[in-house]
Amino acid sequence: MDLKTTTFTIAYDNDDQNSPLSMHEMDIEDLAQSLQGLGAALVSANKVLNDDQEIKVRVKAPFKASSFGIPIEVIQYATSVDVLATVGLTVQGANFALGGALEALKRLKGRKIQSLERSEDGKSKIHVDGETLEYSERVCNLVTSPSFRSAVNKAFAAPAEEGKVSKIKIKVGDQDSFVEITQEQASDLQPADDVYEKAVETDIYDTKIKFISAHAKKEGGWVIELFGKQRSADLLDEAFLNRLNSPYGNLSFGRSYKATIKETKTGRVGGRAMKTFSIIRVLEVPDNEGAVSDGQEELVLEGMGDETT
Repeated sequence: MDLKTTTFTIAYDNDDQNSPLSMHEMDIEDLAQSLQGLGAALVSANKVLNDDQEIKVRVKAPFKASSFGIPIEVIQYATSVDVLATVGLTVQGANFALGGALEALKRLKGRKIQSLERSEDGKSKIHVDGETLEYSERVCNLVTSPSFRSAVNKAFAAPAEEGKVSKIKIKVGDQDSFVEITQEQASDLQPADDVYEKAVETDIYDTKIKFISAHAKKEGGWVIELFGKQRSADLLDEAFLNRLNSPYGNLSFGRSYKATIKETKTGRVGGRAMKTFSIIRVLEVPDNEGAVSDGQEELVLEGMGDETT
């Protein structure tokens, strides 16, 4: 399969004349961290865009005179999705512009995404703080990849944040034009703690439940049947726990108990929510269900601290 090689140069600069960069020198640990982040960003992007197809990212010698510039080769299959272009290192005619995923990250400015709307035409819309950003689905796949965003931060934002680099210049191939990322612009590439904004919704209601498994002395680890489905739940009713752990405490499986349930939905806005359940209070059993009928099992919790399921 044919290979395609693209060369670009990344240069680090600092306006401070006393900086080692002004003498074409750079601390080896700072350089290693930035290059490692850059390589990880391209490898992570390739994994998202091209699955398991191979990509190679290499430093190309010799070094050319610059503030501190390094030629880098990216080698991938000619039929693969162009990683550099999707990341945002693109040539537009005689001009070189920062686009793609890097442009999208700059516009996000570290904000959490509220929702991602995909369409059949290959375009996707990112909704954030009442603003809509529209990019290709491939770009959005990178923007929502935590590993890609972390690597971009290491490659660009971290060196600038530490004040050792005031600007980063990038050019592709033999183009005369280059894009310059200032310290302020690099800080916009920093990722949020979470890619998506979280939504929390709480609902409290009374209903009937059945106990499936129980822990005599623990709030967590209970399993109940709720609306015909088995759910893990925390038991927050201390009075009910105390009764169970008394010498005459008992719990009958297969029998319905009235209970106050707290249902919490947590998830990204516009996405699938994760549900958790808590039993706030166990209420009295209805009179017509007070006796243990055939086929029901009665569990006696002796209060010795043993777990019973």
